Amino acid sequence: TMLAEVRAGINARNIALSKDGKHVAVANYLPNSLVILSGDDLSVEKTFEVRDSKGNPSRVSAVYQARPRDSFVAALKDVPEIWEIATDPAAPPVYGGLVHSHEKGMVEGLASSQGLFALRRIEIPEPLDDFFFDPGYHNLIGANRDGETGVVVNLDVGREIASLPLPGMPHLGSGI
Repeated sequence: TMLAEVRAGINARNIALSKDGKHVAVANYLPNSLVILSGDDLSVEKTFEVRDSKGNPSRVSAVYQARPRDSFVAALKDVPEIWEIATDPAAPPVYGGLVHSHEKGMVEGLASSQGLFALRRIEIPEPLDDFFFDPGYHNLIGANRDGETGVVVNLDVGREIASLPLPGMPHLGSGI
């Protein structure tokens, strides 16, 4: 018996459920969006129009729950970025660059977002088609169909820490 129906996109890639079950992330090819739905009634909570930091549009190739990080992590298909989206209402601020100041009374910086659905952008060398996490969810391991290498991105520091040669590119999961 159908209990609810919602259209989150025309061509969806995959979905992920937050660790508390309150939010569902839908990765879309069309339109270029990542839609967050309520886990209670599937109403739309937030729609991210997917563009990189330079404004270039992209499809979302994958989105997964990062349970220990209390976030969703998404790979962008057409631009070299990974997004981490907080699912914790008390998530700390996300800054777009270096912000530390030693001056007394100075504000550290202006956050680009914070709290529930705070968006953190991580630039990578090439777009990813799919990825998975190491057991501690500190590292993301991913690849794309057109590339000859896989990539390891440390999510704690927000940058690539290694690349892996993958000649012949087998299926993404087993290849990685």
